[in-house]
Amino acid sequence: MKALIFVSCDEEYAESVVGTLSREVSGEYKLEVITDMDYLNSYLETSHKIDTLILDEKLRKDFSNQAVSHLFIVTETDMIGADIISKYAGAQGILKILGSKYLRRRKGSEQNSRTTIHDIVSISDTEIKTVAALTIAGQLVKFGRKVLYLSADNLQDFNYAMPEKECYSEEDHALIINAVSKGITGELSKLIKNNGFDYVPQFRHLLSSYGMTSSTIFRFAEIIRRLDIYDEIVIEHPYGFSADSITRLANSKSTIIITSNKDGANRKLEKLLDNTREITENSLLVMYSENGKYEINESEKSMYGVNICEKIKDVSGSIEDLIENKVLRDTAEALL
Repeated sequence: MKALIFVSCDEEYAESVVGTLSREVSGEYKLEVITDMDYLNSYLETSHKIDTLILDEKLRKDFSNQAVSHLFIVTETDMIGADIISKYAGAQGILKILGSKYLRRRKGSEQNSRTTIHDIVSISDTEIKTVAALTIAGQLVKFGRKVLYLSADNLQDFNYAMPEKECYSEEDHALIINAVSKGITGELSKLIKNNGFDYVPQFRHLLSSYGMTSSTIFRFAEIIRRLDIYDEIVIEHPYGFSADSITRLANSKSTIIITSNKDGANRKLEKLLDNTREITENSLLVMYSENGKYEINESEKSMYGVNICEKIKDVSGSIEDLIENKVLRDTAEALL
């Protein structure tokens, strides 16, 4: 059993989170909570091998001589990150940063899966959906989530957006996806690595060339979701709204619709939402103004009953630049 040690100077804070942690942390970990400073001093007189340490930032130096494999720091600011926990986020804030690998699995019930699929669609722009999907995925990683990005577009084209990671999926990858999507065991380790940010590399040819459709990717995502490998799965939908996409969106628990006030965009958005009540109930809107060319009404908070979570004007630069400049950060935060 692995050691998970929670150390805090704030006894009241510790008491407010320890109950939830005890219930939610996986049985693979032995949770120990230390708030008594006299006991802590005695504890530190001996060297310990600690798998995971959740530590008050004020005590960081005290553990400099301990063997800690995974360190998470609790701060009294609103700062969060892959290993930074805000005290103000409470127990759920700790669980979100720890990620699903630390949490108790509830097998036998799909509803208890901790992985959420986010469907990214665009009303009137083919390129923004790729940039938006990758940026949202990157921002979720910044929040400490483990994320898988998938493109369900028959004509995949996302290597340009992350040239430093450019590579291609091959025939054997298609065989794995086809097998898994049909419920047949596939060698997932060849395809996804369970890193902080994972993606299935772009295929050299059309998905249809490998006997796949967007529906294949949607089924693949659902099966991966049930395995609880990731915290979040971000799916970039193909442009346009095929029957497969509408079926997927009608059952989606989280949809991000990218729209703009280009000519015709509002009409298309209204038509989509009028015909798909389920999509309206589980969606957020991102308003996009291409190169600032189209005016965005800053006072507008919703459209056709769907809340606008962010308004963006500039998506130039690399995905890393967009993430660093906090583009779509509010959108990612709204998904958590």
